[in-house]
Amino acid sequence: MRNPLRQLGLAGLAALALASPARTQDNPSIDLGLSLANPYLVSRGFQPSDELNLQPSIDLIVPVEKGKVTFGYWGDFNKDGRFETDWTITYNCTLGKVPHLGALTGQVALNQYNVPDLKLEEWNGSVQLSDHVLAPKVFVAADFRDGKGNVAELSVNPHFKLGPLNLDTTLAALYNDHYATDRSGWSGIRADVSAPFKIAPGTTLTLGARFFHATRDDFEDHTAFKATLSHHFDLSRTPK
Repeated sequence: MRNPLRQLGLAGLAALALASPARTQDNPSIDLGLSLANPYLVSRGFQPSDELNLQPSIDLIVPVEKGKVTFGYWGDFNKDGRFETDWTITYNCTLGKVPHLGALTGQVALNQYNVPDLKLEEWNGSVQLSDHVLAPKVFVAADFRDGKGNVAELSVNPHFKLGPLNLDTTLAALYNDHYATDRSGWSGIRADVSAPFKIAPGTTLTLGARFFHATRDDFEDHTAFKATLSHHFDLSRTPK
């Protein structure tokens, strides 16, 4: 049976993507990515696989008058035959400016995660002070399929420039309310660090690491590393 909330969300996000881009100078674009992750550690603290995983992705990014809509695919598989396919529709926009703190940005997304023996479908959203030195962010998600629960994340996301090296970092506290578990409470602390390296026009190699420290006994401590090769295609119109 089709979920009416999902259908309404798909229709709304599709309408945003088809909105007139007359007042934006941005062009539609496509991002292609291929990652090697060892192991595969989800941002919410779950580790579906403890082996080397290959993770392809593709995003179609459509600028609209007040932001952008992204249609995304992400996959994960390894030599043991584990295969995951995820589909996402995301709308990003600037909500306004906060005095002395800078831009307040927002995001809303409808995601479907197809993992072995489990299907997760969720609404999620976030708000962030993007211009602040700490870039604090509040994220919430509610699953309406097999996950049958909610998650929340409070994070700071500072950016560091060390000479030619750019570092993107995240330190997050995670709350899990019966999301793919039978318990509720703070589940752990996650730290992410990544460094992008431009290796050709439009092509970037990003090296990253993720650390998760569990704060309750139905989660475990984990460490993971990832290398991602990505390419950005600008779908600008050819001048006449």
